[in-house]
Amino acid sequence: MSKPLVLVTGSSGFIGFRTLLTALQAGYPVRAAVRSPFKGETLLANPVLKAILSGPGAQLSFVTVPDIVAPEAYMEALKDVTYVLHIASPVPKAGLTDFEAEMVQPAVRGTLNLLEAAAKVKSVKRIVITSSIVAVVDFNFWTNPEYIKVASPENRIRGLEGLPVTDVRTAYQVSKIKALNASEEFIQREKPGFDLINVLPSYVVGPNALNTKPEDVLSTTNAVVFTQILGTDATTPVAGAVVSVDDVALMHVLALDPMVPGNISLAANSGGKGYVTLEEAVEIVKRRFPEAVADGRLRPTGKMTSREMTFDGTRSEKILGFKFRSYETQIVETTQHYLNLLAKSNL
Repeated sequence: MSKPLVLVTGSSGFIGFRTLLTALQAGYPVRAAVRSPFKGETLLANPVLKAILSGPGAQLSFVTVPDIVAPEAYMEALKDVTYVLHIASPVPKAGLTDFEAEMVQPAVRGTLNLLEAAAKVKSVKRIVITSSIVAVVDFNFWTNPEYIKVASPENRIRGLEGLPVTDVRTAYQVSKIKALNASEEFIQREKPGFDLINVLPSYVVGPNALNTKPEDVLSTTNAVVFTQILGTDATTPVAGAVVSVDDVALMHVLALDPMVPGNISLAANSGGKGYVTLEEAVEIVKRRFPEAVADGRLRPTGKMTSREMTFDGTRSEKILGFKFRSYETQIVETTQHYLNLLAKSNL
């Protein structure tokens, strides 16, 4: 029996591309929304995607959505779609000047545009949205070094619409808070013909199939844990909460199963009911990659400090029927990815 059509947004990003690959491997026909035809052509040139598409039954098409905040931006993209994996959202980057216009509003308006369009398309039955741990953590965690927070989708920040956005980190956090709240309020208010699942990842770690150079590994949240492997100290303490990109992608696809209850939020984080000591990566790399350490390809001498952040993902494991990868597995997979890219660059 053929599976229903899935629309994936944000497929040219770290999480989005891995989710696109995972959906195809699970047998779903996928329509990927891209900002321009060039983006689609670039993805089709990726060797990992090429290998999947060369297999039997893989179906991928593209639809151009140049501006996610434009009215009815997604109407054409949603035609005949049953499921949506909405991953597109602004991420922190250098050079932003108008945080509200460049981060907060695109995240919120892009989400609402999709939900409003989907409400007009009878075929849509479920939308899964990529949110973030930063949508539910207490701001005190970031500002008070002594503050220890147990975060969960059920125990979240409320009433931050008036918070002043003065830097890119706060802008990203506010964008995720407002988008999460807006999506849930839409479901409660409009009662559309589809349900909603929000997936909330912590720091996402793992191989990025879009990377072509070893330095690209530091262009995503991999940098949070991997800079210490290359000899650089972290400048500030970091929350001990990480998750494999493969697990985040898998969660999105598993959440499409009609047996999974809708209108819920799912924490994406390894470590169970505890927290991860991120600086353990140094000893993991020394133990697992002794030759690369000895010859200088890896320099696990960087210093960092983890702060306790409990973000319990065991409920997600139970609902979706899987287990999160361990922190050691995440570090080993990312390190091997870096070494593979390094070897290719030296050919």
